[in-house]
Amino acid sequence: MLIGCRSAPRAAEPRAPDWLATKIKGFADSAAANPPELVASYTYQGRLVYYVSPRCCDQYSVLYDSTGTELCAPDGGITGRGDGRCPEFIAQRSNEKILWRRPALRTEKN
Repeated sequence: MLIGCRSAPRAAEPRAPDWLATKIKGFADSAAANPPELVASYTYQGRLVYYVSPRCCDQYSVLYDSTGTELCAPDGGITGRGDGRCPEFIAQRSNEKILWRRPALRTEKN
């Protein structure tokens, strides 16, 4: 008899709101469009926010609030410091949860 034996509860997978899930699906479906490296959620200034990393080079990242409203570009751009509207985001963010990450490119060996 296995009375009282239970496996530990699994942590819930982070879940993206519908508006963000749609964006992530677009990133995943359009590899040719050079999608961002990752999409993550954080706690910032006491609220849940969503960070979309820059796609490449001198492009901005985008930080959204929970409703999908763009808040700022915390990094990226020519200077790498974003648009200046939330310069403290990188230092103050916490509780990172990766919601999507670009799959690693596979290379074939001959």
